Amino acid sequence: MVLVPRSLRTKILLGFAVVVLLVTFVSVWTVTNIYDISHRATSLIGGEFGTIDAGSQLRNELSGYNMSLIQYMANRGDSSRAAMTLHQEQVHHWIEEMRHSEADTAMRGLLDTIGDRFRHLNVLVTELVEIVASGSDASLSMPRALDFYSNRYLPVYQTIVLALRAQRDTDYRHSLQEIHLIDSSARYIALSTMIIAAAMLILCIVASQKVLQLVLMPIRQLTTSVERVAEGDFQHDITESESEDELNGLVRAFNRMIRQLSAYDAMKLGEIVAEKRRCETIVRDLTDVVVATDERFRVIYFNRRAEDVFGLPARMAIGGDLADLAPARPLMLKMREDIVAGRFDGPEETVTSMAGGAELTYNYEAQSIRNETGNILGYVLHLKDVTRFRQLDEIKTKMVSTVSHELRTPLTSIGMSLELMLEEDMGAGMDPLQLELLHNMQEDVRRLQSFCNDLLDLSRLESGRMRLNLAPISPRSLAENAVRNIIPLARRQEIQIDTTGIPLTLADVLCDSDRVSQVFTNLFSNAIRYTPLRGTIAVIASAGNGGIEFRVRDNGPGIAPGDARHIFEKFYQVRDDQRAGGSGLGLAIVKEIIDAHGGTVWVESAAGQGSSFAFTLPISPVGLEGPGEVPEDRKIGESS
Repeated sequence: MVLVPRSLRTKILLGFAVVVLLVTFVSVWTVTNIYDISHRATSLIGGEFGTIDAGSQLRNELSGYNMSLIQYMANRGDSSRAAMTLHQEQVHHWIEEMRHSEADTAMRGLLDTIGDRFRHLNVLVTELVEIVASGSDASLSMPRALDFYSNRYLPVYQTIVLALRAQRDTDYRHSLQEIHLIDSSARYIALSTMIIAAAMLILCIVASQKVLQLVLMPIRQLTTSVERVAEGDFQHDITESESEDELNGLVRAFNRMIRQLSAYDAMKLGEIVAEKRRCETIVRDLTDVVVATDERFRVIYFNRRAEDVFGLPARMAIGGDLADLAPARPLMLKMREDIVAGRFDGPEETVTSMAGGAELTYNYEAQSIRNETGNILGYVLHLKDVTRFRQLDEIKTKMVSTVSHELRTPLTSIGMSLELMLEEDMGAGMDPLQLELLHNMQEDVRRLQSFCNDLLDLSRLESGRMRLNLAPISPRSLAENAVRNIIPLARRQEIQIDTTGIPLTLADVLCDSDRVSQVFTNLFSNAIRYTPLRGTIAVIASAGNGGIEFRVRDNGPGIAPGDARHIFEKFYQVRDDQRAGGSGLGLAIVKEIIDAHGGTVWVESAAGQGSSFAFTLPISPVGLEGPGEVPEDRKIGESS
């Protein structure tokens, strides 16, 4: 039974393993043969070439031996005799060297024969030397010596020379055979290596094509199927192969996904379309203006209320650019300018527009539409008509102003009557309980008078009927003037108000000092109410935010984040069971006054860490000559 690998990873690893084994086999085979060639070449150099070199040396020494003998026969010199002895020793030495280095038995036998003949030649040389030395006259002994040399010595010498030549020729032939064998082996190894490498290359190419086909074909099918699914075709399956590898598992999972998508599409498409139509109907019939654009400011949605407000049919607006639709429509022009300037995804703002001779008020906001990665897909512009609420607010403000104004006269009368009754002469006959009741009544009347004054001030601020008397003043003087008004209340609580945090070098601010003094007074009153006994209220100022930034810090209990968001709203009071609450108008008045000066006001606080109320005022421009140099339309309550 043949085991077929089921995992794609196993198949790829198995293919790589086969290639690695083939490469290892070829590498081992090549290295083994190269080592064998190297060994044979080394043997040839150390054996055959060594024997040839020794034979050459032997022939040279034998020739020198013969030449020394001839010289001795000619001059009978001792030097010739010594040279003969030296050459004789060298001949014996090289015969032994050749015998030890020769591996061939026949050649070793030949060398033994050469050695025997050389020893015989030495005996003949000894006799020849005796013949040369026996005669007192060289002319008498020379003929005899020459005859002995020619007839007995020279034949033996020639035999040795011929034997050495035969040995040399044999060694040359053997060396040539070894060189030819080494060359043949090298060629065989090179050819075999090339053939095996070519076979491995073909095998790798075939295997890689097989792997690529195995991997890429399902991937191509998946790509094609994904593209078709993206186009909405859920009826396209990928053919599954017979293998059980990971890719086939992916194909099966993809086919299951397509079938589920197809079922979901068939089941939900009608519901999605119906829901889309319901949403469009709801938005289309809203009383608010809803305009949607794509990322290039082309209108893609325009509800019925937008048609009424902008006087433009939806069929003409949709597909058009806001730049083409905006010039004759101020509100639409503002929308486009806000989007281009990046003023979207922020809080609502109030805008006004004239329609049919009447001023309409809208709450306006621009929001971006983003995908999962945060890229902008378009914008939604929303206008909510709050004209009726503005009118109701104006009516309420007038009513509050009227009621407050009407209450001031009787309250003033009651207050004066109470003061007369509490004078020393008139109150002399009253018992302590009656006096206490009168004092309580007087305190309540004062509280009601303060409340009415606050209501009247807030009414004037909101309606814009209170003008600003702007004049330059130094920040330190502005704060110290306000401290003088509140110092009696602070002393009763043994609280210090520190204004040394306002540098004298700061530039003058342009403001209505009386109104800003009211801002400080309201902030100081709140701080005194929540600062512990013998605490400190710090007033600091610095240049920043395009003007001078003032801060009033206390070390009271702080304000919770939920309360801090609403602290400047009218009638909003922080719940505190330990302290008597105010009217909830003081901070609202602060915000209206600072807004009228073109500044901003905010609070920074955390529970248990005190509070810091901050506001900004504009820096006085150079050359301003006093309080009369202010625009006529600069009224408290109006936008600066």
